Amino acid sequence: MLQTAAERQRALTGGAISLAAVTLFVGLAAFSLLFAGGGAAIVGILFDPYILRVLRFTLLQALLSTALSIAFAIPVARALARQPHFPGRIWIIRLMAVPMGLPVLIGALGMIGIWGRHGLLNWLMMNIGLDEPVSIYGLTGILLAHVFFNLPLACRLMLAGLERVPAEYWLMASTLGMRPRSVFRFIEWPAIRPLIPGIAGLVFMLCATSFTLVLTLGGGPAATTIEVAIYQSLRFDFDPGRAIALSLLQIALTAMILGAMALFPPAGDEGLTEGQDIKRLDGKGPCARLADSLLLLIAVLFLGLPLVSIIAAGLHADLIKLLQEPIFWQSAGMSWAISLSAALLSIILSIAMILARHASVPKRRRRGP
Repeated sequence: MLQTAAERQRALTGGAISLAAVTLFVGLAAFSLLFAGGGAAIVGILFDPYILRVLRFTLLQALLSTALSIAFAIPVARALARQPHFPGRIWIIRLMAVPMGLPVLIGALGMIGIWGRHGLLNWLMMNIGLDEPVSIYGLTGILLAHVFFNLPLACRLMLAGLERVPAEYWLMASTLGMRPRSVFRFIEWPAIRPLIPGIAGLVFMLCATSFTLVLTLGGGPAATTIEVAIYQSLRFDFDPGRAIALSLLQIALTAMILGAMALFPPAGDEGLTEGQDIKRLDGKGPCARLADSLLLLIAVLFLGLPLVSIIAAGLHADLIKLLQEPIFWQSAGMSWAISLSAALLSIILSIAMILARHASVPKRRRRGP
């Protein structure tokens, strides 16, 4: 769409104002930390054996959580893309949006209800003769919870990438009689691969800055991340300088991740298409349908059972009494006000920067005959 000079100028001005506002907001926070003495303290904590152990565990759990989330999201996204007429497919996709909007503490309690000492899984295993074989606490619980929250995010982003593949690709694959392995190699993987760096970077940052899950499911000092160490420095040690230094360390870690993500090329357009309806034949076979159905069933159980546990626990509570308490409505109103305001502001700033980026792209000059 062609833009006039005035429209381009307005878009660039709005983008510049939005970028300046975000930069000022983040810059003031970082400057205040440096001004408070965190810059000098960060050098000292880098040689602290405890902080080094915390940093190693933070990176370890974030790397493992990211790898597991990406590894499990790829087959689930493929199954959803290969089975567009799967019964309840739209509800599975909607189910994947629930963990992203679920309070982290509530999600952790739901995971405990399934994987905990008195959870459903251990109850089933005890009935077959196993004595509490699964522990939700420690690194295992942190990884399970991070996969629970981040697998749906990664899966939905990959599914969107697969659905952007032109219909002509699938028509050509069916014409050539390509097997599922060849379809994945030549069509699906090239569509997913450019998305993985961005998804992995996003999931890694979410896991590296995780606080509530680690505090709830960590199980002890051995499972401590930088976020938890910041909390301990303020809550138990009352050492603001140490907390500031740890905050700067986390900011530096996040900046390194963003810098690494910038090195990868952005995902490009999949190609030209005539807008035909997508008809995939690689998922029509009985083996493919069975495999995809089992995979989607496992994904639904993994994501749905903790939610069912949360709902069951909520039904046992005195909801009528809760609804009659004024503090509940005050808290709900405050939550709605903050969330709506933050969402509206984020959308406005994002749209302004996107329009500015679009306006900054130079016009392509047509060559003469």
